[in-house]
Amino acid sequence: MPASNLLAFQYLSLSKLNHHLLANDYQQAEITMQEIREGLIKYKDRIDEHRSMLFYYKFAYIYFAQGNYTAALDILDEILQTRSSFLREDIHYNAHLLELICRYQLDQFMLLDYRLTALQRLLKKGRDVSKLQRLGVSLLRKAIGKPASERRDVFRYYQTELQQLRDDPYERKALKYLDLPLWVSSLLADQTLQQTAQAMKPFKDQRL
Repeated sequence: MPASNLLAFQYLSLSKLNHHLLANDYQQAEITMQEIREGLIKYKDRIDEHRSMLFYYKFAYIYFAQGNYTAALDILDEILQTRSSFLREDIHYNAHLLELICRYQLDQFMLLDYRLTALQRLLKKGRDVSKLQRLGVSLLRKAIGKPASERRDVFRYYQTELQQLRDDPYERKALKYLDLPLWVSSLLADQTLQQTAQAMKPFKDQRL
């Protein structure tokens, strides 16, 4: 099979998936995800490992946005346990953080506490650590240390600071892979990230 077919699959698929994710169109992203999965199977012996893992990270993010945290964890666990060395450093950290967020949503606080400590150690050694990633770890650490009745106050406290990251050019790259401010807003609204994104879309459209 010509190499051009593989390159076309990689770049067109990633472009299409990114378009849906940036538009917060997770329903269409899921349809595209299923199409890409077939291609990943078809090209599994030829596709670059980093690019393959990047696709799978985005698949996990789609499940996360839809509120299917268990399915997201299944993918993230495989990435982090067997193939994390193939991921770019910043995406590797986001994969860890997304895993912790899914565990928070599933009330897996005992395991979350252990995994948080491991990620904190990892970030201390890192060279490409964003403020978003540090704030995410700090937020989760404080939240799980509070009684259930006080956790929403922790999220409200962090909400403003996280929203300010949208104005930081350096942080925008991290936000493309993990929209932590939107997740905090969705949690406070008792919604999935997808639901909150859809509710906010009319207001964004009015500003265009």
